[in-house]
Amino acid sequence: MSLSDLPLDGSAGASRRNTSTPSARTTRLNVQTVTDTAGGPLKTRIEYDFFTSDGSETYTNSARPRLRHAFGEYGRWLAGQTWSTFMDLDSVGDTLEFNGPTGQSFIRQAQLRYTLPLATGNLALAIENPQADVRDASGNAVAQDRLPDLIARWTQTGPWGHVAVRGLARDLRAEDGTGHRQADTLGWGLGLSGSLKLGAATTGLYQLNVGKGIGRYIQDANAAVAYDATRVKLSAEKAVGGVIGVQHAWNDALRSHLMWGFTRMDNGAGFGDVASLNTRTNQAYANLIWTATKGLDLGVEYGWGNRRTEAGDKGDMSRLQGSVRYSF
Repeated sequence: MSLSDLPLDGSAGASRRNTSTPSARTTRLNVQTVTDTAGGPLKTRIEYDFFTSDGSETYTNSARPRLRHAFGEYGRWLAGQTWSTFMDLDSVGDTLEFNGPTGQSFIRQAQLRYTLPLATGNLALAIENPQADVRDASGNAVAQDRLPDLIARWTQTGPWGHVAVRGLARDLRAEDGTGHRQADTLGWGLGLSGSLKLGAATTGLYQLNVGKGIGRYIQDANAAVAYDATRVKLSAEKAVGGVIGVQHAWNDALRSHLMWGFTRMDNGAGFGDVASLNTRTNQAYANLIWTATKGLDLGVEYGWGNRRTEAGDKGDMSRLQGSVRYSF
């Protein structure tokens, strides 16, 4: 339930209610290998799902495969496409909603990563795909991805849970579509996330992500930079997002998750019409998941979300979702 295009109150989309969408597009297929070598195990993984808008539901309900992961690990090195080093996967809750709550860092991309064990925790250093996200009132701006994004993540784990401190730097560039009039600026982001044991059966989860030019590294944030062709200038947009949640195991077969996420954006004035851009989003989930037998999970979840634009327009929506998940 992405909040980026949530219908605003008074619009035609907001008047359309009570729709249902059964789907199997979240199905995943993956192959993993482990090869013993003189220098240690060589591990590979490739994974696809079908969560795209391609295909028709009218007759055959077809959907194209979508690449999720394709990477290898050898020693301390990882190369290929997988979760961004800026993302802390262990702080992401188990929601039936496929993309999870707004405000979290949730991104997969190509990268080269080195993980260094430390006396306390470990430090992961990576260069990653620099796909710039630029907004431009004229619609002519072309992003220039000259240098990879630089990311570092320190992680410490213990019987109490884990904590991760994350940082990134981005070289953001754009030109007016003619190959000239190029502007550039530096984008950056910081993140704090982790888990905390609250009892034998209860764990708290949290994320806080903030930056100027952080853009796509926060789910549902607006573009990282705004391009002004008249002044040949880029403005790095400020954004903050976060998630807080709790997961509880009622018994060996039954578990629940409560989560709330948010984003807040400061859209630079003087770079075209910002009235339609989101200035804030909120999203909450509550679910109950039953492991009926090994490899079979049945779940039900309520999700709610809203957004507000710079012009003061707002919209909200809610969804009741069920799932049947097989794992083998």
